[in-house]
Amino acid sequence: EIKGLYTGSNAIPAVPSSTTVTRTFIMLVTQERMNAMASFQAQPSVDSLTVAVGSVGSKPQDFCDSDGNTKPLRWLLGRRTWKYPTTPVLSKLYFDIGADDFTEENLYYAIELGKTYDMVIHNYPACNGVCETHSWHMHGMNFWVLGAGRGEWSGSAAQLAMLNMVDPSMRDTVQTISEGVDNLPFNKTQPQTWAPCGWTVLRFVPKSPGTWMFHCHQLWHIIMGSNAVFYTAAHTIPPPPSNLMLCGEMTVEKVAQKLFASSSGCNTSNQKSQVTP
Repeated sequence: EIKGLYTGSNAIPAVPSSTTVTRTFIMLVTQERMNAMASFQAQPSVDSLTVAVGSVGSKPQDFCDSDGNTKPLRWLLGRRTWKYPTTPVLSKLYFDIGADDFTEENLYYAIELGKTYDMVIHNYPACNGVCETHSWHMHGMNFWVLGAGRGEWSGSAAQLAMLNMVDPSMRDTVQTISEGVDNLPFNKTQPQTWAPCGWTVLRFVPKSPGTWMFHCHQLWHIIMGSNAVFYTAAHTIPPPPSNLMLCGEMTVEKVAQKLFASSSGCNTSNQKSQVTP
């Protein structure tokens, strides 16, 4: 129902055609209990909702037992939970510090500048059976909010017809579907059945290089794992200032080697003094 402004000097860019979509990320949002060192549950997927939800015995609701209070409560995307690195993500990528960590298993998703991507945020009941409301925020870019609906996303013709490809709003934050005034799962006739709460479809085109967080804006949720990172290739990222502060696994040697290796006539020992520990 909310329309974007597509005329005048402040007009929103036209929505890219669906034929240009490079990849669709299906982000199933679940609350589950898991071992403190674990980073995923069941069979993770951001390409198939069916795979991510799993079968009987491996669905999100099957992982809500604290097992004697030994399994912390986490939020997951596509059945994966975010673990904060000790080194800032952008520095890890640019300076090639633990670059092997940049895998989808760790919630890092590669994207390319100028290409079109869709994302389906799919809300699933929490361990208490409630369809919680989440406010999802994207760093570094805006997205078109193409539509939202209750129940399970299937990509059916009927659901696709609900999407606004003409004049949707453009935002960097969107509140996802929760169910009704009592905030309960969609299937109320069978309370023992856990039904998906609802879906929201976004479309975005990255314009700026970097590592861009996508997370729930309830801060305790992001601390509990509700986050992912979309990143462009390291070679697309411009260099930082020479007085860059060091943090985590960043060392003077590692930073100086990257920043000044291509400079001719420079002495490495002198270069190090330009990097502030």
